[in-house]
Amino acid sequence: MDHDRHLRIAVEEAERALAEGASPFGAVIVGPDGSILSRGRNQVLSGGDQTAHAEVDAIRAGGAAIARPPAGGGWTLYASGEPCLMCLGAILLCPIDTLVWAAGSRVASAYATILTGAYRADRVGALRVVTEPVSALRDRCHALIDAFERGARHVP
Repeated sequence: MDHDRHLRIAVEEAERALAEGASPFGAVIVGPDGSILSRGRNQVLSGGDQTAHAEVDAIRAGGAAIARPPAGGGWTLYASGEPCLMCLGAILLCPIDTLVWAAGSRVASAYATILTGAYRADRVGALRVVTEPVSALRDRCHALIDAFERGARHVP
């Protein structure tokens, strides 16, 4: 795989994001043959969507095709910067086999976060969480998930 070529494309997307007034992050998803499935860039400010990070943008742009891994291997996601925890979660939920980034995070490493639980510890500690306050709704949601997992469209 041509890491240099694909990382350059991700960085070009990051430059495009910066020119649009967004955070400078870009991503590209590539098949095992080097073909580009999709590109993405940070669009949090321009799109008014806090989840519109470059990696998520590229995953969304990949559409239904991303759910079908190509013959000969899975997808590779190239990112201009180390993905945040949200983006890493999205990547892990896709059939993306390889993750490559051009520059590590100076703010929060998603991988270190998983190991230490240190990401935004101040926010996690201050976040009020209420779990399963209504048992009937909990049971109803569990039944929905169980029905989905038994269905043909479920992808573990």
